[in-house]
Amino acid sequence: MDVKDPNHSKAERLLKLIRDEAKVVSELTKIELASVYSRGNVSDPQAFAIYSINEVEARIIRVDFSRVLLEAFKLSSALKLRTLDLLHISICKIAGIERFATFDRNIIARKKELDKINIRIIT
Repeated sequence: MDVKDPNHSKAERLLKLIRDEAKVVSELTKIELASVYSRGNVSDPQAFAIYSINEVEARIIRVDFSRVLLEAFKLSSALKLRTLDLLHISICKIAGIERFATFDRNIIARKKELDKINIRIIT
């Protein structure tokens, strides 16, 4: 974890809170992490992305992205999220994941709408 990140201490608290729970991330998260690390000039951003996922004891899940895109299209009007955020939420729906951990203000602001589709935000 990046100790300079403004959400670092919040992330540590959140990880302690869900320490004994199963944690999953999607391939999209893996790509997003690699992208962030590459912009931070990490020498091997792909390896560091996988290391980060393993470090928090998460398992990578795979979903059919054709289904994810269709779900995102269906949810777009109700959720009014940016595309990447909408894709993450759609992955949750497709995979049957009911809790989504994030510090993203845009997603948190849609809490009521997400509750309606049975996705609870954890911050």
